[in-house]
Amino acid sequence: MENDFDTNESDINDINDINDKVKEYGEISKTIKITQTKLKVLNKRKKQLQTEVAPKLKEYNVQKCNLAFGTLKVIERKHKIAPTKKTMKEKYEYFFNERALEDDFQNGTPEQQAEILYNFIYVDSIEYSNSCSISMNYNKEFKAQLNSITKS
Repeated sequence: MENDFDTNESDINDINDINDKVKEYGEISKTIKITQTKLKVLNKRKKQLQTEVAPKLKEYNVQKCNLAFGTLKVIERKHKIAPTKKTMKEKYEYFFNERALEDDFQNGTPEQQAEILYNFIYVDSIEYSNSCSISMNYNKEFKAQLNSITKS
């Protein structure tokens, strides 16, 4: 009988332990969900601030801003605009209505004409767009703080 009593007590401790772990799991899940929601709001605000701040920093020719926990850098990028069916059609129409009527195209060999068309479409008519964004580089002290959080 004593063994049965010990087993039951052991089962009760197991059940209590599992019950505590289930509650902890639920609390962690709840905290994660709240944190994800807050993170979503913060990222939305960060993106909004970037669209407001980056062009102004570029306008005033500010390349970087030193902050207590790191450096905010302005990044400018130049992107090729991919041609679309509509833009390609417009380029071909313009070429055959204007450029193809010029003497060097009219009097050229088929190879020369192909080269002129190729250069017109893929070299001379490439369009670019410029974008400006900001990025954050954190200093060593701040990175050490982050590392201490992840190690616990």
